[in-house]
Parts: sequence; C-alpha cells; structure tokens
Amino acid sequence: MTKSKNVPGIEEFEINLDPAHVRALIDDADWTPTDYIQPHEYVKVWEYPELYYTLKQLIGMYGYKRWFLYRQWDQIDIDGYEYWQAGGGIQNRRKLDRDATPNKWSGGPDNG
Repeated sequence: MTKSKNVPGIEEFEINLDPAHVRALIDDADWTPTDYIQPHEYVKVWEYPELYYTLKQLIGMYGYKRWFLYRQWDQIDIDGYEYWQAGGGIQNRRKLDRDATPNKWSGGPDNG
C-alpha cells in the first residue's frame, strides 16, 4: 500500500491494491455513460479519488500500452472492461470487445 499524493481538496488515504477492494471501488462507483468518440463510461477524480488513484497505480504497475486514434494510452483490463485515464482527472472504462490482455495483478503473465 502507498499513500495517495497530497492533492488539494482530496483527503489522503492508503492505496489498497487487493483485488476484492479494487472490485468493490469499481462496483460502488456511479459511472457516467457517454458516446464521445466511442461509447464508454467515466468518473471524475474529485468524485471518486480513491478509485481514480488506485486504478492509476494499477495501470502504472501492471498496465499495457494500446493505440487508439492518434496516440498510445496506458490501460489495464479488469473483469471484462478496459480502463484508461484521460487528462483532467477523468477515469474511463469501456466494455471489452476483444480478449482481455492478462496482467500479473489479475493472475496472468506480466505485459511489461
């Protein structure tokens, strides 16, 4: 576990990467649907800071790079969704339309 960075307006907390805890954070969030560029859902860091920073750490430690449109995005696949972060504190997810990319966190091989 590591502490979140000191972000103005967001209380400091321990980042817990336990799979059951992460899945509970994901399930408890109220994801907002959008059709911007492609259908997906998002949450904002100021609404779900623990979820945002937990997924940020997971993506950094166990994620992979994937091309979309004009650039590569760092992302991770968890339980049938791909997760990536956009600028401005936005956490995105989209239902997978392909096989998941395995990662060590979810019990698969390392992608690094």
